Amino acid sequence: MKGNEVTIKVTDYFADIPDVHVARATYSNEINSTGWAFLELHTSVYCHDEKQAYAAGYLEGYLTRELVWMHWQNMLKGYCYNKTDICGMIEDFVTKNEMYMNKMLEADPVNPYWYQVKLYYIQIQGLADGYNAATHDPYEFLTSRDIVWINMLGDLDELALSLSSANYSDDQLFDEHCTGLVKLLPDWSNLYTSHVTWNR
Repeated sequence: MKGNEVTIKVTDYFADIPDVHVARATYSNEINSTGWAFLELHTSVYCHDEKQAYAAGYLEGYLTRELVWMHWQNMLKGYCYNKTDICGMIEDFVTKNEMYMNKMLEADPVNPYWYQVKLYYIQIQGLADGYNAATHDPYEFLTSRDIVWINMLGDLDELALSLSSANYSDDQLFDEHCTGLVKLLPDWSNLYTSHVTWNR
């Protein structure tokens, strides 16, 4: 990584990884056989923290592009359907939150906490850039804000509830339901669980 230039070398052999690198990763998508994808990422201690954060994000986005897109499609693409007002409130909240973080960073750039927050956002930008570098269809491009929404996924319903006014009913906010299966074998030897369906 020189300046703003990113070079990626993809190889099947660990020995082919250059000795001088900002970050290196191994990735194996075994979801169809084990249910998991494996990403192991290492950055070089000889590089500045910001370059390490960006490079780590870039490699993650580049290598996991397919899974990121599927997650976006399955979990977030339709999240704001019929909830544009509420999603607008969430977007405003995130914007104000980021403005506050930037203000705190400017006020005390050496504060360890705010420095880590800065590195987080640099890594998010790297993730979006790496994802988009591996994406060929412009329809599938994602922004760094889209990646932030993916990271907020577990908090979106609570944010919607806390930010919305009292004139929204629960079914307008949370009309999505899922079903699952939990099965204990008769001999108590194993417990099976599965996520079955979402209503959307």
